[in-house]
Amino acid sequence: MSVDADRERPMNPKVQVTANRDPIVELQRFVHGALPNSPLEGDWIPVAMQPFRDTARIRTPYPFLLMDGEEEGHSRGVSWPDLLHRAASTTDLGEGGRFLLDNLDRFERAVRESLENPEGDSSGADGQGASAHLLDRIRSAGRTSVDALGISDTPKEQLLQAWDRLVDGLPVGSWVSLHESSALDVWKHCAVRAVRRDRGALREEILDVVRRTRELLRLERLRGDGASKPEAVSAELGEEASSWFDPSRLAQVTGSRSGAVPRAPERVKAIEASLEFLEAYVEGEEGPEAAVVLSTGIDIPPSWEQEDKRQLTLHDDDPCARALDLFEREIEVWSGLLRARKHLELELEGRFDPERHSAWLESAQPVLSRDARAFLPPIAAVLDATTSLDRMHLSSLSEVLRGRLPIHVLVTVDPFEDPGAEECLGERSRLELAYVAIGHRKAAAHQGVLSQPGSLMRAFDRLLDRAEPALHVIGTSPLDGKPGPWLHLGAAVEGRAHPLFVYDPIAGRSWARRLELGDNPAPELAWPHHSLESGDEDFTFAHFALLDPRARTQFRLIPDDLDAADLVPLSQYLGNDGGAEAEVPFIRALDAEGRTIRLAVSRALVEATRDRMDYWHTLQELAGIDNEFVQRAVDRSRAGLEEEWDSERSQLAEQHAQAVEEAKATAATEALEGVARFLLDLDPHATDSMRSLLSATADSQAESAAGSAVGDVAVSSTGAGSAPGPGSSSGGGADGDSSDASSDASSDALNSGTSTAAESADAHAEVHGESEAQPDAVAETGDDDEEMDPYVDSPLCTSCNDCVQINPRLFVYDSNKQVEIKDPNAGTYAQLVQAAEKCPARCIHPGTPLDPNEPNLDELRRRAAPFN
Repeated sequence: MSVDADRERPMNPKVQVTANRDPIVELQRFVHGALPNSPLEGDWIPVAMQPFRDTARIRTPYPFLLMDGEEEGHSRGVSWPDLLHRAASTTDLGEGGRFLLDNLDRFERAVRESLENPEGDSSGADGQGASAHLLDRIRSAGRTSVDALGISDTPKEQLLQAWDRLVDGLPVGSWVSLHESSALDVWKHCAVRAVRRDRGALREEILDVVRRTRELLRLERLRGDGASKPEAVSAELGEEASSWFDPSRLAQVTGSRSGAVPRAPERVKAIEASLEFLEAYVEGEEGPEAAVVLSTGIDIPPSWEQEDKRQLTLHDDDPCARALDLFEREIEVWSGLLRARKHLELELEGRFDPERHSAWLESAQPVLSRDARAFLPPIAAVLDATTSLDRMHLSSLSEVLRGRLPIHVLVTVDPFEDPGAEECLGERSRLELAYVAIGHRKAAAHQGVLSQPGSLMRAFDRLLDRAEPALHVIGTSPLDGKPGPWLHLGAAVEGRAHPLFVYDPIAGRSWARRLELGDNPAPELAWPHHSLESGDEDFTFAHFALLDPRARTQFRLIPDDLDAADLVPLSQYLGNDGGAEAEVPFIRALDAEGRTIRLAVSRALVEATRDRMDYWHTLQELAGIDNEFVQRAVDRSRAGLEEEWDSERSQLAEQHAQAVEEAKATAATEALEGVARFLLDLDPHATDSMRSLLSATADSQAESAAGSAVGDVAVSSTGAGSAPGPGSSSGGGADGDSSDASSDASSDALNSGTSTAAESADAHAEVHGESEAQPDAVAETGDDDEEMDPYVDSPLCTSCNDCVQINPRLFVYDSNKQVEIKDPNAGTYAQLVQAAEKCPARCIHPGTPLDPNEPNLDELRRRAAPFN
């Protein structure tokens, strides 16, 4: 069957549907695109963002201070709120200090609003990022805030003086305000600090090599015949020493020297050449400390206008290709320096072999080691994904990421847009640039947002210490749009539109070590979950899209009084494997008046949300979260442990059953002996005979239940016509009556099968008219009102650890890893009852309370009854 692309194909017939004004049907038509929809009008935010509708309550990190000085070799930065409160607590503010501290939040808000609204500042466009200018604006904003208080002159002057003292005491550094190039300001600060740190260490090493090489050449000149010539001796002694000594006479006295063989002249010249190269580096300029290649159309940050020559800033249509060219040029310069240093180090250590190392010295550019690459100036290529990311740029970007050169590429992206397509909500999966970098394996990848400069600084510092290329994907937002960059970018992170992560290829061998997702909210969940007064809500990509005017056509209002089974929350709809055709997914939002309204979500936006969820699941799995292989291993381990526990539990149950049967047999024998002893007044010989008889009878009944065993033995004893006691031989009389009564009582007790030794003793005492208590064994009764000590059937214990967690001093493990009660007074009766209720083996018996004053004893006794 051939395929003809030009042949006419029949058109799919449109299904004609009778007009239906049912609201749920209209919403279904909207979801599937059969009904055009006008953009949603008004000011809308997701219901989970209700606490942030008042933007004045939002604390932002800008202005951000890039501080001088180092902390563990890395840069230091501090946000404006943290810096203000730190300075207020450490600065002597004078008489107005107390008033300033009481109004510190007011000053913080005034400075933030001033920097976010530069319209009234005529110089803001030229020096928006300049440190001195920002410091002046901070001072001015605070003084304006003092004027707005409307206080009298004296406290006002004191407050102004306190504010000036606080501003004067702020640390020295570079101030960065929020603007399009803020991330680049932070990167440059981190890069310059890193290269200065590394080059400072390199300079110290080179100075040491230069000093030792000069000494080596001096000693080299003293070797051989030339060292005994007067001019050589004069040069060695110097002009001042020559006035005290006669160089010619001294040369005659010393004569020629013997010892080490001098180096060949060619070798000495090579040493001198390398030394000259290093001396030129020490005395000259080191070259640029950083280079930045901006894509055409991206303006140079205003704060860079007055930079010195140590920074190179260029524009190019292909920044990545230009960055590669710059790096190759720098390699040529720095490789000569590093080659000269290595040459002299080999000579100083006596390991230089001309035959082995000459080829290396005369070769072209050597392959730089990871440590050597750190001395090269960091180079950044800056692109805007919205305007300058096409096929050419992607190809050059791939060349950088594959090149294993420490070139950093900064790409600014709109979290709502697709860098690989013009349509924001297309049918294709979104192009994830950071994931493309991960696919190059040896390249580092970082995804951050402009609103979190502290997080950006930590990632920049970390990846600038690597010799690998790095791609930084920075989420940006219109600075003057609603609801503001802070909420917009925060929602982008929370809605998984722009997840935060760092991929460091040398951090470890496993994906879980190389990929970090820690800065994302609820990284273990598909979507962050919010428990609100109006109901629970997951924050999805659709919630973030609600903040973007370009997505307003993807929502439609649901009438407040509409209640249908087909209305399904979006997060639930996403879990329905595509959702049923009749279901209408919705999210909840707040209108301008603060009312909670449901908004239906279009199919296109649902699919875009699903695409972001799938990408997030991929990142989770790579980072070791919700990993299927890990879950399989956990399930296998759990199944093995459960099998072991079941086997051990069965063995323990068998052992317990055997112990119970043995205890029953023993108890039956002891009970019968007690009954016979107290109910039958026998002589010692008769008692011994009875004991033998009872023991034999109890052994024959050991396999029966305890109650029936006692009853059977009692019946057999009486039914066999057991021998009468000594009193029966006397016929009548008091003794005879007593013996008959005792025999009757014994027969009744034995036939009942339930009487205890103590009850039999009471009967015996009543027959004989005795009022005194019997021995201790008789005094112990089984009445419910008497005390019962708590205990554990330890053989039944499954070592579940539930009781030990309640009170480890009350419940302890014995040598068999089974629980016993160590000290009943170490816990409360409530803990005993709680442990008995939690025990899966029901082997804990709380007994009766030891403390009669413990609260709620009636309730605790009722709960303890089933376990006693």
